[in-house]
Parts: sequence; structure tokens; C-alpha cells
Amino acid sequence: MHNTQKTAMQRAVQLLVAAGVEFAIITPEGEKLGTLEVKTKKPKKVRPSTYKRTGINYRPMYKDQLDMLPAGEVAILRPQPGVNPESLRGTAVAYAIHKYGKGNVISTIIEADNDKYIEILRVA
Repeated sequence: MHNTQKTAMQRAVQLLVAAGVEFAIITPEGEKLGTLEVKTKKPKKVRPSTYKRTGINYRPMYKDQLDMLPAGEVAILRPQPGVNPESLRGTAVAYAIHKYGKGNVISTIIEADNDKYIEILRVA
């Protein structure tokens, strides 16, 4: 820091002290001036994308049916044992929307005979 910058900083600190306010100034050298506590930022945790992982794992269950789905037809997806129907529906609908466009897909989960399956209707 140059001498003129140090002088300006000292004047600013004196003015703030005289005003009776709490403040914190961190200089480019890392020196902390003032009485206000400064919290350090916690590093952000990097988490893997569950959407990508789920989509890749579930894609074989729906890709072939949705790729060849003509307008006005319904694709019926039956989740494999241990697969959450909501997760499968979410990834399959996301794939269909990406392929056919927003507003062109309607989906629902049907429960019948203690079994759940997903119906996806391609509107246009």
C-alpha cells in the first residue's frame, strides 16, 4: 500500500472511531483494523448431482420407449424392484421434455394391485 493510501486509511479509521461505530477493514496485506468481528467463509461442499446419477442409472428403463413414442400415444414404464417410482418418473419426464418440448408431455403414477407404474402421454 502506498503512503497516500495509508494516510487516507488512517484518517478513515480515526473518523469511524470518533463516530463511535463498529467497523472492520481488512487491508490488502491482510491486516484487520477495527473492532467488528469478521467471520470467515466456510468452503462450499461439492456434492455429486443426484439428477445426473439417477438419470444415467434409470435411462435403460425408459429410453427406448420414449424415443419411439408417437404423438397421442402412452408409454407405460414399470419400475424395477427397489427403484423409486417418483425418481423414475422425474428422470423419464425430464428426458421426454428435453426430446419433445415443454408442455408436450403429461405423466402420472398409477397404483394397481399393490404395484406402481408410470404412464407418460406425449401430447404433441
